[in-house]
Amino acid sequence: RAQHQRDWKARQRAGIYKITCSSNGRVYVGETKCIPSRWISHKSDLNRFNRRSNSLLQEDWDKFGESAFTFEVLEETEKDKALLYGRELFYIRKFHSEGYELYNKERLEE
Repeated sequence: RAQHQRDWKARQRAGIYKITCSSNGRVYVGETKCIPSRWISHKSDLNRFNRRSNSLLQEDWDKFGESAFTFEVLEETEKDKALLYGRELFYIRKFHSEGYELYNKERLEE
């Protein structure tokens, strides 16, 4: 079963994604080597009040509920960690420059 899951993940798309809170317009930009499982993972963490979650994102999730959030793929990329990291930072800076409030604004300092 574990090998089957690894094989499935290896076949999935990698890329940059955005989580948006429709109640206040805040966005979270992230990168992943497996797009389909990342949203599931975020929801699972947030529904368990996981301490690894972004605290502001967790606060809004608790306040507005799952239905207030959307997951959107911004770009598909190769499964290269350096490329993913760079493209994630590109989109964080892009949304910040467009006036969006970011959940993960600490990345702007890089």
